[in-house]
Amino acid sequence: MVTYVNRKCGNCGTSLTGGYTQSYNAIGEPYIQCRKCQSYNDHSDACTEWELMSGVRKTFFVLHMSLNAVMLSAALTFVMFLPLMDYIRETWQLVPLGALALLICGGYRILQFQRLTSRSNARMAKPSYREKLRRLGYLDSPKGAAMAPEGDFRGFPTQQSKRQAAR
Repeated sequence: MVTYVNRKCGNCGTSLTGGYTQSYNAIGEPYIQCRKCQSYNDHSDACTEWELMSGVRKTFFVLHMSLNAVMLSAALTFVMFLPLMDYIRETWQLVPLGALALLICGGYRILQFQRLTSRSNARMAKPSYREKLRRLGYLDSPKGAAMAPEGDFRGFPTQQSKRQAAR
């Protein structure tokens, strides 16, 4: 069953997704910046960098992509079968058709996964991006490093405010 969500800014209430969109799990930036008030909003439950994902989340992400490729290949096999239906006489003749569909869908998903992870690794290689994630609380600060000033990112709890709330 598909779930639809409308993510709204925690600061001004403006829709961040432009209305209701499907709930998803993706590799990307774990925050959304509001177009109206410029505050940062967390959406790491749906989208985060590959390096920041836990082992369980990585496993489920790969399994989800694999299952999706299998489902798409079944549909593609059926679509490819329709024009060939008069020529296929034995059931075993469907196997190469299914294998071709799985090769196409699986290959597409592998290329998509490589593209997503390489973009994630490129973002994480930038010191400025890592510092932004650190100030937003997604990365732990190195020992002895100064904390970001309170209110540096409006509408988003910084590491300092998270630690104060935990006390």
